Amino acid sequence: GKHFDLLLRMSNVVDFRVDATTAVDSSENEFVRDGDYMLQSRSNMDGSSHRLRNLSIHEIGVNEDEDEEQRVGEEEVVMLEQKTIDLVKKTLMVHEHHKYVKLNVGGTLYTTTLNTLTRQDGHMLASMFSGRHPVNTDDEGWVLLDRDGCAFAFILNYLRDNECALPVEQGLLRRVFKESEYFLLDGLRARVQDLIQTYHTASCVVPVIVSEEEEASLIQSTSQGKPLVKLAYHRANNRFSYTTPSTDSLLKHIELFDKLSTKFRGRVVYARDVSGRHGHICTWTFFGKGRLLAEINCTSMVYTADKKQTKIEFPEARLYEENMNILLYEPGQKIPPPIPEDSIDGHDLFPNLGSV
Repeated sequence: GKHFDLLLRMSNVVDFRVDATTAVDSSENEFVRDGDYMLQSRSNMDGSSHRLRNLSIHEIGVNEDEDEEQRVGEEEVVMLEQKTIDLVKKTLMVHEHHKYVKLNVGGTLYTTTLNTLTRQDGHMLASMFSGRHPVNTDDEGWVLLDRDGCAFAFILNYLRDNECALPVEQGLLRRVFKESEYFLLDGLRARVQDLIQTYHTASCVVPVIVSEEEEASLIQSTSQGKPLVKLAYHRANNRFSYTTPSTDSLLKHIELFDKLSTKFRGRVVYARDVSGRHGHICTWTFFGKGRLLAEINCTSMVYTADKKQTKIEFPEARLYEENMNILLYEPGQKIPPPIPEDSIDGHDLFPNLGSV
């Protein structure tokens, strides 16, 4: 009767492990070795059953060993029961670990895994989805977070790879910093803070050219260094009166120069030529790899019935285009095709760049 109860108990363990094996087989490939382990455990139990049956056959004359064999068999059953329970718990835990989580962050929807949200310790999202606290969802299963949805994309990328590409735009960068503080992501917060500090300390130096030697030195530096954009303006070079819109146009040139020199500081050298050489009133010149690339003369003559006037125009689209093209000559960029050797100045290279 004792042996029958023991065999029945072991049979229940076998059935339970078969169910567990079925659950593991339906899981991902990483649980295959656990299924093999369960089959091996089942084989061990079959061996134990065989030994117990042999014990029943030979129990006549071996009563003195019956209690010891029964105890050993029961210990094996208990051990296999515990291993089965542990394996099932592990299976359920890993399934839960790879469970998808739907997040609604400030109206922006994200889908990720529980593994991503809890991979790193010590931050708010890991604590929220650790299972220790209830998480509120809407009727469709979305977890609602009343935070910055756009900046949260950088938070999620950082949790995935422990690093992420940070935005260049400073307003968005500060929003990412705010979210990293809120979610207690110290590593990301430190990186963003260092980048913000770098932007603060970066200076914008605009050389002022007053001689040919200074201009030649700056042009020579573009051979291996940053490209050069030069704005030459000198109102006193005009022998005639200006048209009415010319003053406003000149101010627009100066404002655009200041804007571009601030935006591309560290990438392009912007210089002002106030020497008045060559009779320039308002002219943009672009240099890269030690040579002249383009020139835009923004002055022209207007003839009326009784007088001539100087007109300053503001070709904004063309100016933006050339300032974008100059970025192709940054250090490390592929060198554009060389300028023909017989070119003397920008008018030879760009015949359409004459007076507007």
